[in-house]
Amino acid sequence: MKDLVWKLGYTQGYHYGAHDGRDAEIMHELKLKKQSYQDKIAVVRAWMDTHIEEVQAGGDVAAAASQAEIDALQEVLRQEMEAAIVVGREALEAAIAINEGGDEAVVAREALLAYIAERQAVWDSKAAQEEANAKWQ
Repeated sequence: MKDLVWKLGYTQGYHYGAHDGRDAEIMHELKLKKQSYQDKIAVVRAWMDTHIEEVQAGGDVAAAASQAEIDALQEVLRQEMEAAIVVGREALEAAIAINEGGDEAVVAREALLAYIAERQAVWDSKAAQEEANAKWQ
């Protein structure tokens, strides 16, 4: 195409006024080349449009499958959460029932807290002793 444009410029520029029909032939060749390129572009664009539609359709199918998988997982997690809430509520109600159970429950709870406090005191004293020993070493 570049060669044809150069030839057209040569016939029109260097032979001013000389219209032997060669420039018309070159212009016709240029139009044919242009049409050929436009036809090729149209074919490629049509292929691209079809390809894009196919890819989008495949993407839509994959997205729908992924969404179904996510929905199923969310349902499983929702059921697990509801089960955990039921278990937690039952444990809370059991703890309330123990606290309302009378003096035996209160005495047992206080004994447990005393035991924990005693063990904590022993561990605190051992930790202080170990810290003091570490400073002297």
